[in-house]
Amino acid sequence: MKNCPFCAEEILSEAIKCKHCGEFLSKKPAATWYQRPFSIIVAFLCVGPLALPLIWFHPKIS
Repeated sequence: MKNCPFCAEEILSEAIKCKHCGEFLSKKPAATWYQRPFSIIVAFLCVGPLALPLIWFHPKIS
């Protein structure tokens, strides 16, 4: 048994969808606006090297 990350109700460990709130548990969180490639490109074109932290904190780039 584990708790649902969305509603905190107790569900089975093998569950794919929460029976209480209906959320899928395998859903990946959407990228925030500053992690989308288009936003990073626009930031580089506008402010140049000041946009480097956007790449440093990007979850897919190590």
